[in-house]
Amino acid sequence: MITIFNIYESLTVIPAILTAKTQNWFPQSSADGRRRNEKRHHTEVAIFFRNLGFKITPSEVSSDYTNGTLEHRKFGTITFSFYYRETTGHVYKTLSIHRNGKLSNMTLIKKLIQKEKDIPRFDL
Repeated sequence: MITIFNIYESLTVIPAILTAKTQNWFPQSSADGRRRNEKRHHTEVAIFFRNLGFKITPSEVSSDYTNGTLEHRKFGTITFSFYYRETTGHVYKTLSIHRNGKLSNMTLIKKLIQKEKDIPRFDL
């Protein structure tokens, strides 16, 4: 059963794929395993950002991208684009975060999480 506490906890945990350094990662040997990893990582990222209040938009470019936008009362417009792809020899991952059209980084997301933690939450 999902409770408000579970949702609150999911806001504070950043998925490892967003901060992981993938230059030494090896892709799955089978195509099925590579597609499964891609889907899993995109799903983790989409759920995390959706829980923060982002509107997740489907990519017109490819299913390799997960995009989202948030209009925040203090931080303004925040957008992100997450790319993850495994090929037979490499793992590719990029995350770009923009605040009001200017490039930002994960520090902005951490500040956003901290602001959300400051909101009193009550179990119903």
